[in-house]
Amino acid sequence: MTETDEKTVDEKAADEPVEEKESRSASRRWWPAKPRLRTVVPVALVIILLGLIVTGGVVWWRGRQTLDEGPQAVARQEAQNFFSLDFHSADADMARVLDLAADPFKADYTGKQQDVRQGLTSKSLVLTAALPDNAAAIEYEHGDTADVLVAVDVTTKTPNGQQEVARNRVREQLKLIDGRWLVAQFNQVG
Repeated sequence: MTETDEKTVDEKAADEPVEEKESRSASRRWWPAKPRLRTVVPVALVIILLGLIVTGGVVWWRGRQTLDEGPQAVARQEAQNFFSLDFHSADADMARVLDLAADPFKADYTGKQQDVRQGLTSKSLVLTAALPDNAAAIEYEHGDTADVLVAVDVTTKTPNGQQEVARNRVREQLKLIDGRWLVAQFNQVG
């Protein structure tokens, strides 16, 4: 065996030009291997999961912001006033309805007052409204307007002692006028 044959692999590598060695080792260091599916899928799932958690947190936080309960309280009271009428005190009862009303509902109700009074007194009716604790729900609220749904049970008593209970549902549109919530629309929906 000759001396050149006895050179080991390391010695042969040492004989290579320096530039060639550096370029090969540099290419191995700076270019990572192709990503494997086993690595990409879990990383992508973690990123998606974090995105969902952040989105859920933002939605939860915004949901915590409380709505103004003023429209809901006024809508409950106006439904109570509207459906609670007594032939003995018809004028005072209707005045309570108008106290929480704004146009166009106020103008409409004012125009029908005589008919309401006539119907109550001619039949000697007493209407009493009952609202459960959770009878009103804000359907929409933005700025100075709100829509509220209200459930009302109305008991009508006649002079002969008969009673009839009717379940009513109303949608009231309220407007904030001079710092006060007033009912601008009052519509029975069921």
